[in-house]
Amino acid sequence: WDWSKRISQEDCYKRLFAPFISEWNCVYEENKTFYYKDYPANAIRLIVLNSMLVDDERDEQLAWFEKTLEGAFENEYHVVVAAHYPVYMKKIHCNFSSLDSGECIGDKSMEIYQEKVDAFIKKGGDFVTWLAGHVHFDYVGYSEKYPDQMCIAIDALRCYQGMAYDDFD
Repeated sequence: WDWSKRISQEDCYKRLFAPFISEWNCVYEENKTFYYKDYPANAIRLIVLNSMLVDDERDEQLAWFEKTLEGAFENEYHVVVAAHYPVYMKKIHCNFSSLDSGECIGDKSMEIYQEKVDAFIKKGGDFVTWLAGHVHFDYVGYSEKYPDQMCIAIDALRCYQGMAYDDFD
């Protein structure tokens, strides 16, 4: 994968976020591809990360993420974090993930975000789960390094000319 050929965060924002984000009722910054949405009636903060950022953009998102977790803690919100890539995790059995998809999946580069979530939990914050896409099968797991962090990876698309990796057929 040649990361130098990816479109910039600003171009991604202009193409995929700007036409729609004002309707999402979320907190965002112009030309940034990460945001959060609060659900006050349920005291939940959904934080959405862009796991395709690199270098300074990633550093900026990480600082924003830490600040956003702090705001959730101050408001006593439960936190759900969504990202394209799942965190590195070990599979646990669940009814909708019975197909053989390996014992561990995920991206170890997401660990810097898990460290921030771990600090949030250790000071008394309520972390619910990670949500992810990217994979081509359903998967529920936990991080051995951060066992208080569950992740649910949801079937993204089918690949390999229609080979099914989920139980929904």
